[in-house]
Amino acid sequence: MKIYVLLFLTLILNIDKAQSQLSGIFSFNFQTDAVCDISFYKDGLYEITINKIPSDDLGIVTTISFGKYTYNKGTITCIDQNNNFQTIFSYNPKYIKAKQAYFGFLNKKIPVSAYFSIEPGSRPVFLSYTKESKYKSINEFKAAFKKTHKIVYPFKTGVYDYSNFYTLTINPDHNYFFKFFGSTLSKGTWTRKGNELVLYDEDLKSFFYYFIEKDKLIGGFLSFFDEGNLIVRKKD
Repeated sequence: MKIYVLLFLTLILNIDKAQSQLSGIFSFNFQTDAVCDISFYKDGLYEITINKIPSDDLGIVTTISFGKYTYNKGTITCIDQNNNFQTIFSYNPKYIKAKQAYFGFLNKKIPVSAYFSIEPGSRPVFLSYTKESKYKSINEFKAAFKKTHKIVYPFKTGVYDYSNFYTLTINPDHNYFFKFFGSTLSKGTWTRKGNELVLYDEDLKSFFYYFIEKDKLIGGFLSFFDEGNLIVRKKD
């Protein structure tokens, strides 16, 4: 029998005024069985993950954004390493609130987490992934894709998904919805440029890119770009 002990802390967040940085974790329930953690590290790195726990024996952790952040006069600005979009939070000692973020984050007061504190020297999970990743940014992947995909592929609107884990619905009226286990994370409009599917997130005020193959899309909202990060169109 496993016993889990939760250490409730009166204060997890620490602000270093000299470096204008902070450290700690803010969490909110993205779904009834999914928690979103927003982690800030003292060395100026951040990571946003969604932790899905569909059963006692299964847990899925997905990184949806990572990179560097700055703290200045009550505002936290996070710049995503791969997609280069900005997520902006206002801060007070009890919670942060999204001013510019994914749709699924808006209108939420996100409290300091009481699960655990970030110890000195701890590192974001994404660092181990980026060392193994072939491409470090969307621009690197875009250049490599163009070299190997000279033919313009046909494209159909519809629902593209990854094992019912997350879905991208591309509507004929040029609106889209990106959902994580059925909950909307992002929404906006789309256009096509050759083999690029360009999506504009109206809440983040930023562009995301998918790359078109036959009945497949590669890249997109999740933070790592490689040939394995693809979604497949569902059959009509």
